[in-house]
Amino acid sequence: LKSEIFNNLNQVFSQNKSLALLFFSTIGFFWAMELVFLLSPLFIKNLGATTFEIGLVYSISGLGTAFLAIPGGLLSDKIGQKIVIIISLILCAISSFLFTLSNTWMILIPLMLIFRSSQSLNLPARNAFISDNTDNNNRAGIFGIMELGFPIGGALGPLLGGILVDIMGWNFTFYMVTVVSLLSIVPIYFLQESKSNSQLINVTTKDKIQTFRSSFLFFGISLMIATSFGVVEPLLPLYLTQNFGTSPTNVGLFFSVTYLAFLTQIFAGSIADKFGKKRILLLSSIILSPLFLFASIADSYLQLMIIFSLLYLSWSATMPSSMALLIEKIPENSRGLALGIRLTGVRLGFTIGPLLGSLIWSYDPSSAFLLSSLISISVIPLILLIKDNPSK
Repeated sequence: LKSEIFNNLNQVFSQNKSLALLFFSTIGFFWAMELVFLLSPLFIKNLGATTFEIGLVYSISGLGTAFLAIPGGLLSDKIGQKIVIIISLILCAISSFLFTLSNTWMILIPLMLIFRSSQSLNLPARNAFISDNTDNNNRAGIFGIMELGFPIGGALGPLLGGILVDIMGWNFTFYMVTVVSLLSIVPIYFLQESKSNSQLINVTTKDKIQTFRSSFLFFGISLMIATSFGVVEPLLPLYLTQNFGTSPTNVGLFFSVTYLAFLTQIFAGSIADKFGKKRILLLSSIILSPLFLFASIADSYLQLMIIFSLLYLSWSATMPSSMALLIEKIPENSRGLALGIRLTGVRLGFTIGPLLGSLIWSYDPSSAFLLSSLISISVIPLILLIKDNPSK
């Protein structure tokens, strides 16, 4: 296992410079987004929104971005991954700047839609690029390394964002997002994109059927997992402030610490390559339900931080396996589409989840964790439907 991890790190940072450039751009992109995204319920509340209206902003913007994931994947297959990633970073920069001009929570719906759409364009193109630069033997391990851009950016973003909001205010923090997003374009400019895409490969009807069948199975898996987290995660800043009197800085610290769990993807991907991707996906998903139950009875800031660290640890372990399993079943020139369909499941989960969570919140906030526990169980039979490859 140690040698496999070393070989994967060597491929990313030494043998394939384009993967390294994409890695550093990913850190910048997620750092920019997480400076404000997880803290944004506090910003929306400052503009006069109720808890239900905060959930509404998240759900409407999430629904719009969910339907952009598939066109985003198709676009990356059609015009190239590099240009789509650059467009996504520009959208992130523009929308974050426009947040500074907002004076009512309702205007945040279209702005949050644009802001979150940047991920719907970025991720299918980014993941398709990674797929084109890996093979079935090391793909989960490489995905695990490349996914580290998310927890590194995610760990830096909320804490720094909370500090900036407390000291400098919201507008300065949004300006920071704009600057970091634009700087993240620089490494993408030097990316060497693969030429072996749709123009070189003919896809049969059988391939198309296989693409949609596999894509929608992983769509369902992603939908259930994302919904379970979507019920509780967007409202966590309010839960922390109302139940434990937490300041914006300590809300940011909560997410920065818990997001460190995503760093384990470097191990999860290589473990999946070695011991079986489906097995790791199943085991890590089973753990989610009891952890959500424990979260419902946590009675301190520290307890909830530990439980969410374990939740994010389990969730992160599903990601390299899930993407690698999907890619193994998809023709090369349809990878953007397949990953876009999978991402649509994630986006719909984070659309349905906040709406359900905001409704339950009015009656009993801790019940939201119980609902997340029930939803997470439903992913198990879907994972069992995945057909094993002969080699794994």
